[in-house]
Amino acid sequence: MAPQAPRAVLRCSVVIVGGGPHALACLAALVGGDGKSPVRGTVAVIDPGSHFLDAWYGRFRALEIDRLRSPAYVHPSAFEPTALVEFAIREGRTAELEAAPVAVQWMPTTDHRPEHADSSGASLLKALPSSALFRDFCASLEAELPHKWLRGTATRVARAGGGGGGGGSSFRVQYSAAGEPHELREVEAAALILATGPVGAWSIPPPFAPLLSAASSACGRVLHSEQLLTQGRGTLREEVARRSGGDGGAAPPLGVG
Repeated sequence: MAPQAPRAVLRCSVVIVGGGPHALACLAALVGGDGKSPVRGTVAVIDPGSHFLDAWYGRFRALEIDRLRSPAYVHPSAFEPTALVEFAIREGRTAELEAAPVAVQWMPTTDHRPEHADSSGASLLKALPSSALFRDFCASLEAELPHKWLRGTATRVARAGGGGGGGGSSFRVQYSAAGEPHELREVEAAALILATGPVGAWSIPPPFAPLLSAASSACGRVLHSEQLLTQGRGTLREEVARRSGGDGGAAPPLGVG
């Protein structure tokens, strides 16, 4: 079935393609709660997930990562380095901030650092947050920031002349709505942010390319590592066990790329 012609165009100030940490950081910078937002109007976000960091959390679950490797001042609200620590204090969850195994030398500039030190004097800003704490902090940030979530996959980006009333060109982003792949929709905005992370073809060693294409089914024995993460039915450990037959009798799948 061929895609239908796009519906009426949704117009906004900025459109962000992608819904990961980069996209949430961009939204926080554009419409943060300091009263000095550089954006007037709506910010739209296009992503296949149901909320920010949806795919990111899925990877963390699959890889069974229960703690971030970055200190607590590294988070999407980049202009407020203490925001995650303040969230942990407010929610009574400072126990989920664990001292880093190696010394953190660099610290962000902040006037509030003395308030975020535990009884041993080690700054909570240098601690490593649990994945659950980081997830809940980002969810609270998403709830605070005004935006319009458009669940779908961007398929085309083009210039649309005369947008914005300032003589410059605007951007038109075409996307297929989630659950309705044959229904195309369009967003027009004065500014476009591509927060898509790494893109392009998978890196596959040439000897494995024929095996990979021949083993693309759900029970394939040779897969790209991306397939194990995105097509899995549980954690990575569970997915490898499932593809091995669960009893260790069969060879585990080979991940390449």
